[in-house]
Amino acid sequence: MVGDLNSVFLPEDSKILRQPISPEIPRSDQFMAEFDQRGIFYSVFRDISGKRVWFLGPELMNLKAEVLPIWVEGNRSGRRKKLRFIKNNHAIVGYANLPETDDEAKVEIAGHTLNVGIGENFSEANSGSRIVYCISKDNDLKWIADWAHFYVKEHAADTFVIFDNNSTAYTTQDIESALNEVPGVKRAIAINWPFKFGVLDPVAQSQHQRCQILFAQRVAHMELFLRYGMFANSILNVDIDELVVSTERNSIFEVVERRFFGCLKFERYLVENVREPQITNDLPSFREFYFRNKNHLSRQDQYKKWIIAPSKLRRISKAPILWTHRIYGVINPYPVAKEFKCYHFAGITCDWRKNDDMAITREWQHERNNRVIFDNNLHVKDVFLERVLRDVFLVDKKEVKVS
Repeated sequence: MVGDLNSVFLPEDSKILRQPISPEIPRSDQFMAEFDQRGIFYSVFRDISGKRVWFLGPELMNLKAEVLPIWVEGNRSGRRKKLRFIKNNHAIVGYANLPETDDEAKVEIAGHTLNVGIGENFSEANSGSRIVYCISKDNDLKWIADWAHFYVKEHAADTFVIFDNNSTAYTTQDIESALNEVPGVKRAIAINWPFKFGVLDPVAQSQHQRCQILFAQRVAHMELFLRYGMFANSILNVDIDELVVSTERNSIFEVVERRFFGCLKFERYLVENVREPQITNDLPSFREFYFRNKNHLSRQDQYKKWIIAPSKLRRISKAPILWTHRIYGVINPYPVAKEFKCYHFAGITCDWRKNDDMAITREWQHERNNRVIFDNNLHVKDVFLERVLRDVFLVDKKEVKVS
């Protein structure tokens, strides 16, 4: 139940390319290798109605002036339409009405005519599900299985979708196998998502402009919602290193499904990369991390995480725009839900940020590469978190075999 990716990239010899701000200032080879200059649409597929076709891609940036308007033509109907777009600052969300008989489209863009297939929509297959999803690269399969086990047992999730972003340690089939071994998982979907994740721009940071340029992740949010999740009961977006806990031990899915406006947002709290001194195993696990920094006991930062119930959303645009830390285009009058805490585990990491440009100034919570030695003057045990982890991962003092 994984759809083919139907993508549109500018030709390699294209005279126009996506560029970072101030392109006259040289960037490193590493930066340019991680910056997507040619990607226009990462995914093209049918809407749930069958009448509309979605065209999803990364933010155009400087290309906006060069490539718009974009025209598309159905291969069988010959119908030609100008793409319309849902206005936002995160990704391209374009659409056009094309007859259901069309299974390909010609895309006219910047003097090029490019052919692209029109993929299926899989929302019907996930009807009534409780989805947890994320984008991931090379996270250990044991962590992935433990992550799924937690959300099944603590929140009654049943469907897990992982956008695999160029992992080298295993295949998407390996991910699905690991998830399917977790009791309670009804659907495991691992999507090959081979696009460039993004890059941190030291030039933009020096100019006090947005320095985090994201490609793959932002498009994945819309792919999940529009192609896989339209008929889901509820959808939760959390990374592999994030576990959400209710202070009342309630299911976050049950709570959001009862809300009139179908949405809920909550804060993140960093769990330090420090374990009990006697724990020495090489591969850490969630259940070993429950210490927090006395100097950072409040929320990690201003960025929230969210969960939605699609059928209950009150939309104010053609479609909601999902972003990692916010939902745009819906009515959300609710304050932050204090009942729920998203614990962000600094020790559950494959250190994917290690190749970041060293010229970038990082926020304190992202200095997470090195294991920290326990300091009684600095670290305090989160007793509630320790109890939750023990409840979820231990039965009669014996570890649950999740993977």
